[in-house]
Amino acid sequence: MTLIELMVSVLLGAILIGIVLSAWYFAYKNWALDRIRTKNRVDLQVAMERIKGELRLSSTTYLSLYKPAGETEYTAISFPMAPPDANGFFDLDADGLINWDKSVIYHVYDNPSTGYRELRRTEFTANHDVLVDDAQRETQLANVVASGDGSGGPNAANATIPPKVIVEKLTSFIINPKAQEFDGYSDPVKRSDNVTFGSIRLTSGNHDFTFEVTGQNADSSGYELGIDTLSIAPSGCQQEMEVYAPQASSGDGSAKVGPDLLWSGNNFREYNSDAIGDYVNFRLYYDTWLEANFDNSVRNNTILAGDDLSVKLPDPEEGNEIVWTAEVEAGSVNGDAVKADFATALSGVTVRNLIFSDNIDSGGDLLRIKFESHSAQTLTINAAYFDERAGNEDCVNPPVITTPGTTRIQLYFTDALGGISPGITIAAGGTAYSNWAIFPIDSSKNYFVTFYMSGTSYTSYWAGTQPADTNSYLMGGDHAAQARWSDPLDYLGHEVLPPFADEKYTSSANIYAQASLEVWLQSGSVTTQIYDTKIANPGYDSMNWSSFGSVSVYGRSSDDPLMGVAAWTVGSVAGTGRYAQAKAELSTTPYWTCIDHPSVNVTDENYKNNGVINCTQPACGKYLIPGVSAPWVDNIKVTWPGETKMCDISGYFAQDADYGIIKLLVDGNDLMKGIEFDVTVYEDFQGLDYKTGMKTEVEPRNTGK
Repeated sequence: MTLIELMVSVLLGAILIGIVLSAWYFAYKNWALDRIRTKNRVDLQVAMERIKGELRLSSTTYLSLYKPAGETEYTAISFPMAPPDANGFFDLDADGLINWDKSVIYHVYDNPSTGYRELRRTEFTANHDVLVDDAQRETQLANVVASGDGSGGPNAANATIPPKVIVEKLTSFIINPKAQEFDGYSDPVKRSDNVTFGSIRLTSGNHDFTFEVTGQNADSSGYELGIDTLSIAPSGCQQEMEVYAPQASSGDGSAKVGPDLLWSGNNFREYNSDAIGDYVNFRLYYDTWLEANFDNSVRNNTILAGDDLSVKLPDPEEGNEIVWTAEVEAGSVNGDAVKADFATALSGVTVRNLIFSDNIDSGGDLLRIKFESHSAQTLTINAAYFDERAGNEDCVNPPVITTPGTTRIQLYFTDALGGISPGITIAAGGTAYSNWAIFPIDSSKNYFVTFYMSGTSYTSYWAGTQPADTNSYLMGGDHAAQARWSDPLDYLGHEVLPPFADEKYTSSANIYAQASLEVWLQSGSVTTQIYDTKIANPGYDSMNWSSFGSVSVYGRSSDDPLMGVAAWTVGSVAGTGRYAQAKAELSTTPYWTCIDHPSVNVTDENYKNNGVINCTQPACGKYLIPGVSAPWVDNIKVTWPGETKMCDISGYFAQDADYGIIKLLVDGNDLMKGIEFDVTVYEDFQGLDYKTGMKTEVEPRNTGK
């Protein structure tokens, strides 16, 4: 080769080698960067999966976050763990709760020996006493962050030394607590499922719960919000929010909305917000049991009534009870006497039916009698009376009345015009009740019902199944007003009407016209469900309620979930038992009143003992009838100082076409629903730092049970 050819060949070879080296270097650099990125992603994914796996099995109850002084972001987290046994089960304490015994801390440490920022994992075993003590747990976390390991702080003897380095070259480790928002839009209106807003650490006492409008569904026409109930765990009582008036608001006004069986307690609290940023604030005590709906309560002669479901002593129309029937009395052995039409008119006859104590189911404080006519004929009652029968004395010898009104009263009826009358005409096949009368019924005593029938009166009757029994007496003429019927010889000169000619009175096994006896009680009670406070030895500090009339409220507590023989205390919950219960006793005193002048209430014994009772208002003169006031009780509230701990806040909400999106703040702070981790790592290559970042969110799922 000539020199020129040699030089050309060398030049071409150099060019070729340069091309090859350039291609190789380019490939190598890209491969190296891909390897770094892959390594970073793998390291991050492994770290994230480990954190997620551990935190998902943890609980927010004993969770703590660390924020460096002067910083705005959290950079360390401590959360509880419980080592499973050989079968994968957790150890439980005496209350059936998980015995948290281990703490895991993820934290950032600038390692002076390597010059790297590291993500470390420090673990403490046998750490239960530190976990459940807020101050010690916070101190332990701060010490680990400062020193980079568990040495020198609480329970240092059981810390992993050295800690596990999860990521060696860390750029940042940011922890963001996440709270739940709630979209209130729905068309049609409905009650939401249970919404858990998140968790927050609460101390005992009052706290401000603020609902703030943060946005609007694209289909919503407004920003309003509705709250049905709110619950603060651990005790978790569902508190009816319509009971609470707002403590503060952005000024748009609120109202109780209802009644509707869709809502708990038939009502909810609505706030008329109209813009993003509007808010309504309620002040609630931690911890509280509010008994507003009386679910699972035991009621004795009381009813749930009204839009707000208060417990009420029923008025006579709501709370009457049939305690005696002619069917049972006449059929005294089998209790199945058959009603029929008496074939002959009983006009001009006085009937005295007997009511035996054996057939009275229970006593009462007011009474009324139901009368029934013949199926095809009218029945006219001129006057009717109710008597107490002393012992086993017969019709002619009822007890001597020493105190008027205590052993005999006259019965009255409401006529067609709404007035009060001593008599009534009952249409064919009809029934009529006497008005309520103030007369205590004792189920251990016997009684008479006496009434005089005039005109052409026919009656129904219940045929006595035991002919030898005496269930009634009949006498010709009007003798209803006579408490004592003398023997026949005293009446020989009187006219006797069929079908009882030849005798002044006759006994019968039948019951005539009188179908039933109804009574009403002037007292009743309600005993609430047994409530679990979920803490040992709560110091009950208040008991309040709303009421009207004569109401006495009692409370008690016990460590026995069935209450055992725990004693009742007036107006408070005594003791320090985990379980609490309340009871209310309601009573009223019947009085006499005028239907035209309800304000004329007479309780004086002289009035009701004088037989005919008239209104004292000028030109009235109408009969007085019994009246009652119906006491009620509602919203029994028991409070105790809650333990300082992470509490879950949840509730049920209203959803409507003009409702917005809301969030909840407690004492101005966001709640923690889940936790977002934002982690960035790096690897240096040829003097440059190549970074890889990853975000993930995890929610601690363990309730501790």
